[in-house]
Amino acid sequence: MKSFQLTRLNLSSYQDPNFLQREKEALESLGLRYTNPESCDDSPLILITNTHTKLEQFKKLLPQTKLIIHPNSGYDNLARDYQLISNIPVVVGHEIRANAVAEWILGSFWEAALKRPVHQSWDKKRHWNRTLLHKKEVVIFGHGHIGKKVSASLRAIGVQVHIVDPYLENHHKSFKELEKKEYLALIVCCGLNDLNRQMFNKELFSHLSFETFINGARGGLVNEQDLKNYLALHSDASAYLDVFAKEPFGEEWINTPQVIKSSHIAGVYQELDAALIDFEYKVLENFMNLDLETFKLKYHSELLSSKFREGVII
Repeated sequence: MKSFQLTRLNLSSYQDPNFLQREKEALESLGLRYTNPESCDDSPLILITNTHTKLEQFKKLLPQTKLIIHPNSGYDNLARDYQLISNIPVVVGHEIRANAVAEWILGSFWEAALKRPVHQSWDKKRHWNRTLLHKKEVVIFGHGHIGKKVSASLRAIGVQVHIVDPYLENHHKSFKELEKKEYLALIVCCGLNDLNRQMFNKELFSHLSFETFINGARGGLVNEQDLKNYLALHSDASAYLDVFAKEPFGEEWINTPQVIKSSHIAGVYQELDAALIDFEYKVLENFMNLDLETFKLKYHSELLSSKFREGVII
């Protein structure tokens, strides 16, 4: 059995005050020594990171680090400093939040698309002036662990789904390959990198006009002024945003009634703390009991190194 010290570098505001103690008790049961970053000695180390982690601040710990667990679906913060950890296995926790984010996206979609009447008394005419979503068209950007769940759900009710993903076969490489017209919804399910920063801009919105824009991925993907300008010109359109270029969002989003905002909570749910600890426990148990090559093979699709395409981490 391998012997390691373990430290968590950052904590999120939504986590329970007792989370660190619960995590410590669970992971120390594997024989690990749970400590804080300031108390680490020079023995082999495992790091747990999150969205707030800036690797540059912990450079002194990296030479002794043998594994990094990133129990988040987004990892653009780690990609920025990937050269610091390129020789360290980094396991990303896609599975922890995939269902939650997909549910947030689908909930936003249904809220926008299905304006259900409420009757206080019986309507004898039983009239509902609507068209079914069957054969309506949406565009999903990114067909990874979240995009697949969203596309499968929409296709199940007959929605025509177009996928834009430049890194996968049999999908559109660019929005320019799609017909220039209005779509029911544009749904963002891709990660953020240097190639797609602010890709949702005036040019894209001019080609793919929309009734609803849904972003629970990363705020940096959107040129927010171009989105505001589009909404100003299309009074019936709406945008559901859970992420913003600047967080927390502020006064710049006041007086934007077409924008339904939430505070980066698409992946948050009641059982999240337990799911985080369960994921960490499972990864650590495998890491400590498998040889390194077997471990890397087992977690290949979850390794940050497997996300490299065209010089960026997708």
